[in-house]
Formats: sequence, structure tokens, C-alpha cells
Amino acid sequence: MHGKDILLVCTLVVSILSVQGQNKYDRFSVKTGFSNSTQGKYISPFSHIRPYDKSIQSIFINFQYSLPFRNKEINIGLQFIEKGFRVKYDFYETQLISRELEYQYRFNYIELPINFVYKFKRFKLMTGTIISYLYEDNYRFKTTSIYKGNPRIIFQINDAQVYSDQLDRFNRWDFGANVGIAYNLISYLDAELTIQRHFVQIDKWKQLELVYNMSFLFGLRYRLFESCP
Repeated sequence: MHGKDILLVCTLVVSILSVQGQNKYDRFSVKTGFSNSTQGKYISPFSHIRPYDKSIQSIFINFQYSLPFRNKEINIGLQFIEKGFRVKYDFYETQLISRELEYQYRFNYIELPINFVYKFKRFKLMTGTIISYLYEDNYRFKTTSIYKGNPRIIFQINDAQVYSDQLDRFNRWDFGANVGIAYNLISYLDAELTIQRHFVQIDKWKQLELVYNMSFLFGLRYRLFESCP
């Protein structure tokens, strides 16, 4: 996510909060943290991660509105996150020369997570659905030729970064499920761990390398306004 996108969203959210925050029953919060994303092999939520897929790391930001009732909540969010995966392996061209191949896909999404929350003292259990829209994608390909003698010499690098929005290759809309747990650290601050699993194959061309998004998110949520108990 680019800096100008974050600034625009933050400005919009702050403006909304300044108007809505006067209502004591409103609950707004903001969460930010780190994401670790890769691919699930099959559409099943329990499908394994392919051994040659490596994860990519990024940051995310989430704005949330909560509807509390008794010891439960319904949370509606707006989230910006980067997902994707990378693959890296090497093979021998000759007995003394090997080639490393690495490529990665990065997908920038705007998402609408909707969660049902159960509260148990300082813990919260969350489960729900998530709707995602892909607004930017990026593919990067890199090869490196290496002389395996002594000393080890890297003598050729080809590094290409291609923005593939114009190819219309990827499905723009995605949906999935998410589960998570939160722990209240102090009055207005929670630590949250969330797993997201999507059910729409990313690639319209149905190639095997691009399958289903899977992400692990860890962040801190700060509640901007607290309603009456």
C-alpha cells in the first residue's frame, strides 16, 4: 500500500470519527501490525501449504466499528493489506554453474471483514467472513547465475519487475473466512492474532502456481471510543 493511499484513508476515517464519535454507543477502533501471506493448495480451508511456496511479509491497517450486545459483538471493518507469495529454487546448468530462480506475486487488497465476537473475560474469540477487492498487483522475476568454484562468484543477475494490472489476469473480487483470538492488554489496547483463508482462485487463467490466498495477521488494536458498559 502506497503512502498516499494510507494518508487518504486515515484522513477519511478521522473525519468520520469526529462526526460519529459523539454517540456514546459507538465503538471505533484502529489496528495495525504485520501480515505473513502465502498460498493454500486447494479450496478446502484445511489444505496444506505447498512446500516450494515461501511467504511474503507486509504491514496492514484496519479500521473497525463494533456493535456490542451482552458478552458478544459484531465487528465491521475496513482493511488495507498486501498479500501474495514467492518461490525460490536453484538448479545446475553445468557442473560448475548453477542458476537461482526467484519470482513473487504481490497483491494489494481493500477488504471488508465482518466478525462475530465472543468475549470471555480478557479474551475474545472471533469468526466471520471477509470480502476483498484487488486494486493493485505486481509480479517480479529474478534469475542469478552462480559459479560454484572457489571462490563462489555471482556473475549474472536478471531482475525484472512487471506491473500486470493491464493483463486483466487476476480475479478482482475474493471472499473467504477468518478466525482469530484477541487479548486485552490494558483498557483500550488489545493484541490480536487472525488467520484468513480465501476461496476464490486468484488466477483467471487457472494456472497451478496461483491458487488461494492464505494470511496470518498479528497486530495491536486501539479503541478510539469506549461505550458505556
